[in-house]
Amino acid sequence: MSSEDLLTNLKTIIHRINCEHKKILERLDKNMLLIVHMPDNKEVHLSIDSDGVKYLEKPVCVESVVKIGYRDLMRLIDDPSKAVRYLLQGRILIKGDLSLIEKLMSIIGSY
Repeated sequence: MSSEDLLTNLKTIIHRINCEHKKILERLDKNMLLIVHMPDNKEVHLSIDSDGVKYLEKPVCVESVVKIGYRDLMRLIDDPSKAVRYLLQGRILIKGDLSLIEKLMSIIGSY
């Protein structure tokens, strides 16, 4: 798959999450940044807050940040139980409020 195909796939997932998990997202009281490392070494920045998940053209500065590789994110969507292992292996990096991360994992787990 090309980089554009992967980005299109990611945007489709964002749309589905926003449609199917609006109630969960509305409970978020702070925003968080999800940085997805694409296979071509570029980064995709996603804002996650009570308004939903949004693709960002430019990075923003927030307190809570999660970094994950594209392939690992796709694997987590397929099997959320891998999250703890990925955290311990350093494949998911977290900075900031861990309670937001917990809520994010509940969204991924229900996807």
